[in-house]
Amino acid sequence: MTKEMSMASRPIKLFVSYAHADDPLKRDFDIQCAALIHDNLIEVWSDSGISAGTRWETEIVKRMDAADVIVMLVSPAFLGSEFIRTKELPHAMDRHEAGQALVIPVIARECLWKHAALADLQVLPKGGRPIDVLPKGRRDAAWVKVVEAIYASAAAFVAAPPQGPQPTLIQPEQYLVWRAKQHSTFMDSPLVPADRSIGDYEQINRLRLKLLHGIRLDQPKLLTVRGTLFPCALLTSGWWERALGEDAAKEEVYLPDPVQRWLFKGFDLWAPSWDFTWALDTTDDARLPSRFVAQLGSGDEADSLPVFIPPARAIKLREYFQNDWGGLEAEVTGLLGHRRHFQEHFKEIDSFGGLLDYCLWIDGDDSTNLQGILPRKQPTSLYSGYVWKCLAPRTIFEAKKIRSLSDVYFVWDHTNFASPDAVKYSLDALHHKEAYIESLHGDLVLLQKSSSLVPGDCKFSTRGAFDIITGNAHDERI
Repeated sequence: MTKEMSMASRPIKLFVSYAHADDPLKRDFDIQCAALIHDNLIEVWSDSGISAGTRWETEIVKRMDAADVIVMLVSPAFLGSEFIRTKELPHAMDRHEAGQALVIPVIARECLWKHAALADLQVLPKGGRPIDVLPKGRRDAAWVKVVEAIYASAAAFVAAPPQGPQPTLIQPEQYLVWRAKQHSTFMDSPLVPADRSIGDYEQINRLRLKLLHGIRLDQPKLLTVRGTLFPCALLTSGWWERALGEDAAKEEVYLPDPVQRWLFKGFDLWAPSWDFTWALDTTDDARLPSRFVAQLGSGDEADSLPVFIPPARAIKLREYFQNDWGGLEAEVTGLLGHRRHFQEHFKEIDSFGGLLDYCLWIDGDDSTNLQGILPRKQPTSLYSGYVWKCLAPRTIFEAKKIRSLSDVYFVWDHTNFASPDAVKYSLDALHHKEAYIESLHGDLVLLQKSSSLVPGDCKFSTRGAFDIITGNAHDERI
């Protein structure tokens, strides 16, 4: 027995995910685990342990949540299982990403595992050589090495300190070191080359990292991306400079009021997301845009990828956005490509997307099309972003002298869209900021707002706001 194996202070709980067609391989795995089970070093559970009368799906989730390690016996049948693909695998990856469990894929049979959601994980046997291609006389030895490697990794995982914020205070001399660890995923190690391949299934945070590392696509690629879908358009960097042209360099002249200049600067840097393409608080369906713009993120609207959705599909999503917190955990299947790939279909596409030049494009409203959005029944605990209002003094509004952004004020506040209490807190902050500007300039009029979460009727129409942002505004803006 290895030194690592003797370190476990309690039985390590293993959950085994497999397809029933692979029962013979599962039995081989169980046989090699027997010695560790008898020595009380591990506990192994799979759905074969469900007793009659038990609600099997509930029991599986319960056992996965209790597991330290989730072992996946990967095969064509495993990858083809609807339940594994839509239930077990996403739930396991969520626990792995959160540091709550360790997922270890074992390549049991030859299959296209490199195109699955688990492609980024370290697999066994080493090199990913399938166990069933080995001669029968060598399979036992291969299983022994696999079980030894699983237990060694499991013991190290259980013995490691918990991930995330610690319950005790960080010492001052260690604070910057501790903070730096939070950003380690954004740094390239000189010893480990960045993964520049894009699979058929990606988590949004990993996909964005790959794109930020400089990956290039000559042609759009069809894939499924999992993340949090939020009905807002994030403006691209530089939209303010494009709107003003040469005047952008004269910001102090263009926005002479220091408070107004700071409020707009903050809006430009942190808060330029807008749900105007969704028109959730109007019934003006006759003037819908040709594409609805959403963000697919992983907890922060700034860390997101724009998604362009055809109207018929977007309208079906309204009930999710209106009846709950406003966002949706989902798997989005569409074309990943550079904005230029879709420019001829949506001329305003250059105005959206934040820092990235790439986007997800869902093509067509045909229900038989494989592209689309699959909602997931999973709560969202955090989605960071901003609420804001665009206000103008009533005297200027009634005189119809609103000619540019220099005639308006933006008030904004940072919030967690997934928390009603956090949103309520931020809206109260907006109210106090608005009151301060009113004390300086008199009664204010609400021209536009970040989303339907912000109360009040806007004097600028939804379409009017869309035209202002995309640079297509005419004299009639109301």
